[in-house]
Amino acid sequence: MLTARQSRFVDEYVASLNGTQAAIRAGYSRHSARSIACENLKKPEIAAEISRCTKEISDQDTAIRVAVRAALARIAFATPPLLPDGTIKEPKDWTLEEWDAVAYYSASRKYVVRSSDQKHVPQSQTLRMKDKLKALELLGQLVGLFPSKRKRRH
Repeated sequence: MLTARQSRFVDEYVASLNGTQAAIRAGYSRHSARSIACENLKKPEIAAEISRCTKEISDQDTAIRVAVRAALARIAFATPPLLPDGTIKEPKDWTLEEWDAVAYYSASRKYVVRSSDQKHVPQSQTLRMKDKLKALELLGQLVGLFPSKRKRRH
């Protein structure tokens, strides 16, 4: 069982990966922080807790990366919610992927009868999709398709 100060040390160490600074922020003396950090990092119960916390953070990061990649892919590869005749589908008929890719939609309050299926549809509709090019760029960076844009120093 860790003491309150050891627990704080673990939290601070996981956040910064700097033992001396973690010891100071956990409340240990500045003068002995370096040696305390070395001692703490050698203690099996502290090392095990650090390992557990870093694995938890890694798992969360992985889940976030997967979710971000999926969201970007939905935007990047989405098609507008259109019917075969080129008119916009009713929002109630959109798929989740279509909803994710639409940035803006509005429809007039006046309705007309569509000739193809005799349904009442808005007289005018506006549809704006999310930026596919930006989503493709971000997705490409995420999966390592594009080299980094580091500036060279001369």
